[in-house]
Amino acid sequence: ISGSGLGLTVGSWTDGYHGSDTTIPILPIDFNNSSIYFRLALPNQDGGLIQPGHAAARLMAQKTIPRGFTATHVDIYGANNEDFIVYKGEIDNDTTPTVSDSGGCAMNTQCSLDEPVSGSDGTQYLTIWCGVDSTSDTIFGGKITITRTV
Repeated sequence: ISGSGLGLTVGSWTDGYHGSDTTIPILPIDFNNSSIYFRLALPNQDGGLIQPGHAAARLMAQKTIPRGFTATHVDIYGANNEDFIVYKGEIDNDTTPTVSDSGGCAMNTQCSLDEPVSGSDGTQYLTIWCGVDSTSDTIFGGKITITRTV
C-alpha cells in the first residue's frame, strides 16, 4: 500500500509491534499497572521515569507478542541494577511460568529468555515483574527483542 494518495511519504511498513519487526518498547508508564501490594507507582511529570511510591511496591508491565514473532530477550533500564523476572502467559488461562534466565535478571543487562515466547496466534504475552525495594529505584523503560518466526 502506498501512502502517496494520503500526502504521506511512508517508505515501507513492516508488521510486528506498531511497525517494528525487531523490538517492542516498554515505556515507563507501562509499569503503572503497578503494584500487587496496592502501592502506587509515580511517573515523573516529563514521562522520563517511573518510581515506586513506597518501598513495598512492586512494579509490573505486560506486553503482547505479535502473531508470527518470538520474544527472545528483555532489557529493562533503571537507576539501579534491581532484579526483574519475566513470565509468559496466554489470555485464555492463568498459567504463567518463568522464562527469564533461570528465574531472574538484572536491570541494565540484557536478559535472555530460557524459553523464547512465540506469538503464534496473538494470545501470548510477557509479564515483567521488577523487584524494586526503594522509592529511589526508578525505571526508565525497556524493550523486548522479537524475531520473525513465520
